[in-house]
Amino acid sequence: MKSTNTRKKIIALLIIIISFFILNAFWLVHHYALFGKYEKITKDPSVPGAYISPKDDLTFSVSKIRYLNFGGNLGISDPEKGIYLIIWPHLFKDYEYGFMIMAKNETYNYYIDENGKLLNGDLFSEEALNTFKTNNKEVLFLINEYNQWKLAAEKNDKTFFD
Repeated sequence: MKSTNTRKKIIALLIIIISFFILNAFWLVHHYALFGKYEKITKDPSVPGAYISPKDDLTFSVSKIRYLNFGGNLGISDPEKGIYLIIWPHLFKDYEYGFMIMAKNETYNYYIDENGKLLNGDLFSEEALNTFKTNNKEVLFLINEYNQWKLAAEKNDKTFFD
């Protein structure tokens, strides 16, 4: 009787340990598949422990991924203009994009597609829609910058930020 209980406890403990290792392995694959290539080329030595690099008045950043957190994002910002592109990569589906702009003491957040088209336009006031339309050139500019960054990351081109 005691050996059966002991055996069940050992099996349960092994299942927990194996599950933990599988979760860790999946997280590692997820992290490096989505963010590793960007982290390799996006590192400003003046900002220790961060994945941030400046280029042409823009700031490129890879969010700090916490251990066993499956979130995270990539970002390109121009703080002078108050515009931000946020990219949420996913392992098994396309990326999601967001555009944020600070205008007239107001912050507007939009979901856009990879071509810069507004996805949630029916949720906004006329003023917010006009703000987006007025800044469409900036949206397209940041998406173009992201596409160049993505290409550089895929090629492991560490000179992208030089």
